[in-house]
Amino acid sequence: MTSAISFQKVSLEEKNATIIYDPKLQTPKTLQEAIDDMGFDAVLHNPKPLPVLTETVFLTVTASLVPPWDHIQSTLLKTKGVTDIKISPQQRTALVTIIPSIVNASQIVELVPDLSLGTGTLEKKLGTCEDYSMAQPGEVMLKMKVEGMTCHSCTSTIEGKIGKLQGVQRIKVSLDNQEATVVYQPHLITAEEIKKQIEVVGFTAFIKKQPKYLKLGAIDIERLKNTPVKSSEGSQQRSPSYTSNSTVIFTIDGMHCKSCVSNIESALSTLQHVSSVVVSLENKSAIVKYNASLVTPETLRKAIEAISQGQYRVSSASEIESTSNSPSSSSLQKSPLNVVSQPLTQETVINIDGMTCNSCVQSIEGVISKKAGVKSIQVSLANGKGTVEYDPLLTSPETLREAIENMGFDASLSGNYHFVL
Repeated sequence: MTSAISFQKVSLEEKNATIIYDPKLQTPKTLQEAIDDMGFDAVLHNPKPLPVLTETVFLTVTASLVPPWDHIQSTLLKTKGVTDIKISPQQRTALVTIIPSIVNASQIVELVPDLSLGTGTLEKKLGTCEDYSMAQPGEVMLKMKVEGMTCHSCTSTIEGKIGKLQGVQRIKVSLDNQEATVVYQPHLITAEEIKKQIEVVGFTAFIKKQPKYLKLGAIDIERLKNTPVKSSEGSQQRSPSYTSNSTVIFTIDGMHCKSCVSNIESALSTLQHVSSVVVSLENKSAIVKYNASLVTPETLRKAIEAISQGQYRVSSASEIESTSNSPSSSSLQKSPLNVVSQPLTQETVINIDGMTCNSCVQSIEGVISKKAGVKSIQVSLANGKGTVEYDPLLTSPETLREAIENMGFDASLSGNYHFVL
């Protein structure tokens, strides 16, 4: 059966498998039965498979000697993305059918040095469907209804989160229409996964209709091409090229959703002299690590307020002492900030339901204590609470809460946070 399979991707987390296959040799039903025969329960999510665009590449022999045709054929057929090969020894040519979203003609030539790209044109096919000349190889368009967006920060968050997923080519989110349009490669990511990732950032998403290969209009293509893809990590970090490190804590009023958090983190992380940013919606705070010899806390404060004029009110809470011996850093650290000692530690209390015995307590403490940034954890079975001390530059209360929930318990944030000096 494997000769009929061109590509397969199995996700343990999503409990699904995406398979590209030869419809002349296999059907979704036979593939389902094959998985069942291995001892797993398999269910077809969509009995109507999506067509996949293929190309036929014309190759010629460059070697003077007769090439080992059997070896060439065997090598190419073992390559992911190659669906068929037809060889003509008399004409010293080969026609290779590939899925361009998985492998390209140049990679084929690298695999077999005796072959080179011929002058013939490429033939493009999309299963038995009509030719969508405007579409990119192996791409489909998905339209989703997104509820819960209240401002442009929300659209930026969704575009940043989804735009960086593997297999997503373009995304445009409309606040007015409460809609997201996504162009993606279905063999790398599913519509359901895209929907789930939108919900992860706090919005409700619905697939309006089943995705399919579409012929995009000129306006749609231009709009999607001009859509920037932003980074939206929970903690923005990059390797600093300097040795003067200071950390400042800002109090920020005016944040009302995770989109605000993402926008502040994204904006500050692009500044040349900032090495890390962690923004907490719960604490109304931002912890920024920066080069004290090149930028001041006041400059960073103004940068936050400039993100959305009039929305954010920023005040300096405290500054962590610089770890640099650089003499130039002292001249810039003239700010009315209270200097506190390192290391930076914050404490949060998490409500935990579902614990029945000391084994539950030990299990939670054992798992959470190994998480990045966690310095200590104490769980009380009687009070149904967990007290965690952690480094806010490495983790957050929400991340810790989700980790406990992933263990099978109901966890909620108590709203009790404070710094441990």
